[in-house]
Amino acid sequence: MKNLLIYISPEHKFNPDYEKLVKIVIDNSLELGWKKEDIMLVTNFPYEYDGVKSIEVSDDCICPFYMYSGKINAFIELYNRGLITETTWYHDFDAFQIYGIIKEELDLDGADVGFTDYGYKSNWNGGSSFLKPGAKDIFVWMKELMYAHPDKTLVNHVEAYLAYSDEVAIKKLTDTNFNNINSRIKRMDITYNFNINPATIEKFKDIKPKVLHFHQHRLRRSKFGQDIVNDRLINLFKKHNYA
Repeated sequence: MKNLLIYISPEHKFNPDYEKLVKIVIDNSLELGWKKEDIMLVTNFPYEYDGVKSIEVSDDCICPFYMYSGKINAFIELYNRGLITETTWYHDFDAFQIYGIIKEELDLDGADVGFTDYGYKSNWNGGSSFLKPGAKDIFVWMKELMYAHPDKTLVNHVEAYLAYSDEVAIKKLTDTNFNNINSRIKRMDITYNFNINPATIEKFKDIKPKVLHFHQHRLRRSKFGQDIVNDRLINLFKKHNYA
């Protein structure tokens, strides 16, 4: 299994926050047993940290109207280049793995992709997903919907998300079961993308997340998150001055 991280930037560099996060998430992955060659760090600029060198993709992966959806363009380029050859776990930089994950536990037989949701609502969450080699067309359909939206001039973040984000695109596809897409998707357990927010915590307060997804301001306000984040991860935050 591969561990996939994607950062696409018009500035061709990490912003100050992600400059810390990329090091934390690589250190965290290595401490949890991932091999360096199985960590796929994908960027549109050269980067290397502790022996993990980025796979460079083209600037065509930049999504001009909703930057976070650039990962869909990157997925497609990776498929086109023959680089998705086995089950691949994609996750945001602030979706921190807490415990080990093995391919066998995912039970993806018969599915081409595993998507997580928000737990307290059924909407798909793009922050953690499991890609298999046969899933390319699903992401092509998502891109077609994203780019078909008539208004590409929206600048408000919320409006842009609701208009043409990847999460909205996949919801439209599954709501209509486009090309029988639902038969190819597995809804993954919330433990693979546990967002620290009051609604999720209230519904799943007895759960043991494998992946904890949070921004630091939420962690500081959440006793649940503080109880779950272990000393090992906290030490990595301190090492890279992420507070």
